[in-house]
Amino acid sequence: MKVDKLGISKKVGKYIKNALLDMIEHGVEVKLVKNYVHAGVFESFDGLYFVCRITDDIEDWFPIFIHEYCHFQQWKEGKYSLGKWEEYDRNFTKWLGGKIKLSREKGRFYAAKMRAAEIDCEKRTVREIKKHKFDIDIDEYIKHANAYIYSYAVLAEKGRWYRESPGDVPEIFDMMPNKFLTRYDKLPKGYRKLIEGLYKKKKKS
Repeated sequence: MKVDKLGISKKVGKYIKNALLDMIEHGVEVKLVKNYVHAGVFESFDGLYFVCRITDDIEDWFPIFIHEYCHFQQWKEGKYSLGKWEEYDRNFTKWLGGKIKLSREKGRFYAAKMRAAEIDCEKRTVREIKKHKFDIDIDEYIKHANAYIYSYAVLAEKGRWYRESPGDVPEIFDMMPNKFLTRYDKLPKGYRKLIEGLYKKKKKS
């Protein structure tokens, strides 16, 4: 999909083009698609690829584009991707997908490592938004980010993904702080019960 066909501002379009070019120059396979199982992803452990799901609403997908591009920047810098980090990412992802089995202790270990990488990525994303003065609500973005960061404690226990993003649940979103914290070990009151509800199957009407 061509960036020029997305119907976005010149500033956003220029940022997207430069980001895609940056990744392509580093050997990353990039795709902007309308149909994809995830909102966005950058992976480096089974080849290098970046995918972002595009919708008609720029506010829906552009923050995710920036976030996944920041994961690429982590990889490029080698801070959260080389060596052991690729092992953490690979095994944690496979575990949540039911492809491998892990002990509860190992699951908690991988979850803590991946949470650290996500916190770094979320902070990078906010810095990018501020640097380029994009029309993205920072407080709202951080609240969504915190809902996701907190979820790693529950992921470590469940060993599988929830069926809906925590930040998309109004009750969870409303209880989130609008700033990044130094620790995420203690879950907000009521958070666990709400996110555990995301593992339950929807009742047929």
